[in-house]
Amino acid sequence: MRELKNESRKSIVYIDRIKFTFHKDFNYLNDLTKNKQVRVTRVVRNSDTPCCIDISQPSPECLRNLQKVFAQNKIKYFISYIEISRDIAYPSQSSAESAKHQLSKFQRKKYSGGMTYDGRDQRMNLKKGYISDSTDYHGSPAAKINKQGNVNINIFGNFKFSIYVKISPKLDCECLHEEFRITRANKIFKKTGIKNIEGLLEADLDLIFKKLESKYIIYQRINTEKLGLSLLGLRHCRKPSDRLKMKAQLYGLIFKQKYGMKPLELISRLMIEKKRLRLKEGGKSAWQKRILKLEYNRFIKRIERPL
Repeated sequence: MRELKNESRKSIVYIDRIKFTFHKDFNYLNDLTKNKQVRVTRVVRNSDTPCCIDISQPSPECLRNLQKVFAQNKIKYFISYIEISRDIAYPSQSSAESAKHQLSKFQRKKYSGGMTYDGRDQRMNLKKGYISDSTDYHGSPAAKINKQGNVNINIFGNFKFSIYVKISPKLDCECLHEEFRITRANKIFKKTGIKNIEGLLEADLDLIFKKLESKYIIYQRINTEKLGLSLLGLRHCRKPSDRLKMKAQLYGLIFKQKYGMKPLELISRLMIEKKRLRLKEGGKSAWQKRILKLEYNRFIKRIERPL
């Protein structure tokens, strides 16, 4: 496991968290769990029920010891969860926050929605190194609307991306923290090529992170005029008049202010609105009918432009 540290820009890629799942008596691992890095999240006596070991920022030594225990006791295991993270150092918290907010305006994970979680009080946890005033989550959004009309949105999925500011445990300074969170052994192997501890120890984490980033993370801006033309049903209009352009820009601006200015939020907000409109009784206005007909990915492709 090569944790590549780039001195020229002070960045490092590493495993922030990993989980191993297996069917075996927990007593085999008593000595290993004395290590502070290791948490056993599920202790069971019935060997038919899976047991899970959760390790934060595992060192190569810790992984080799675990590999030895698994081999000696013939324990069949699989990697059920992994966080591959990159920390980029900044001279201060404010400069790291500024970089994060700039990225947040344009960054989006392909095939995903997203949300920005704002809550400085909840994220301030110096013991864990959290100092961010907000966190961006990219994944599969799911919304629940209660009887009062209140909306709760969560980001789910087996392949997620998040970004926030924290104190790096590796660089020991304020940093921009980006991480890919992958769940399920088959998904982890498909995305990273890592199947077991041996493969993890040999993996080039920097290369894996760069491949995931280049394949799935895009930077785009929402074109307000194209957005407005699309909402007006005139997306194929090649030469709109000045009056139509002004109308389209106004529609686009109103839409962005209501549903989100960031590409990562737009899909999530649209999903919530469509769900709310479906639950609404009675007739629908022309605007509401147009919102219900929107297809997320096609709609985003029409209105985004690469940076």
